[in-house]
Amino acid sequence: MKKRALQRWIVNLGLLVAVIALLLLGTINDQPADNSPKLLSDFLPTKITRIRIDKPGKKSTSFQLEGKSWMMNEPYRLRADSGMVKRLLAISQLPVSSIIQGGDIEMDAIGLTKPLATVMFNDVAIAFGDPQPVGQLRYISLGKQVMLVDDQHVGQLKSGSITYVDRHLIPEGNSLAELVVDTNVIDLTSDSSIVDQWLSMKASWLSHSAKVPETATNIHITLQDGSKIHYLAERRENDVVLTNPGIQFEYHLPFTALETLAINLPAADEISDDSAAPRQEK
Repeated sequence: MKKRALQRWIVNLGLLVAVIALLLLGTINDQPADNSPKLLSDFLPTKITRIRIDKPGKKSTSFQLEGKSWMMNEPYRLRADSGMVKRLLAISQLPVSSIIQGGDIEMDAIGLTKPLATVMFNDVAIAFGDPQPVGQLRYISLGKQVMLVDDQHVGQLKSGSITYVDRHLIPEGNSLAELVVDTNVIDLTSDSSIVDQWLSMKASWLSHSAKVPETATNIHITLQDGSKIHYLAERRENDVVLTNPGIQFEYHLPFTALETLAINLPAADEISDDSAAPRQEK
């Protein structure tokens, strides 16, 4: 009798273990699969302090994080436009749609033998090839891997180096100590809005200075840190141009900037017809 009871207990225990095992297996199988896409950042350094863009037949464009600000090192040694650099860094957060095995596709057939552009984050290079025929995706190579990512940044990668230069007239984080327009010393204490306008003003676009203007209004600026900036202001057909002869760049501003920046220039009818604004670099 006792033997039968023991056998029944062992059978019941075995059945209980089997039921528990089935329940656990069902729970595991019911867990949702992790289909979240990988990001390019999974393959890149955690802290990015250097960026370089290489394009066929073009000079390299490179940036270095210095403190909290980005500086352009090539092809100019100038402050970089923080917004444009932020857009470059956004490439590192692109979701990876798929990863293709190296031997499964011809690199030449997808534009990766001669890439449109190569972006290097620190020492890791990402080459951008052709778009995929279906869907808004683009082939890239990262190391020995070929991937498909969202096609969002090609327009920016095609832009010229000049579009990455900071368009502020005054370096961010600084302020005006003195403003002299020709021989007129502007009183910065009576109207703080002039200082605010100079600090916030950004050029609509930049161009290279082909030559120093022969007839222009001199603007001499002394900053709070003691550094000085010299601009030559002139009215063009379509805009107002402030040329910085030290770095040979032209800052193009709307005509409304004349009043807000306290700049007096000759009237439009006093300007020669042949002083047309140059075209922006593409």
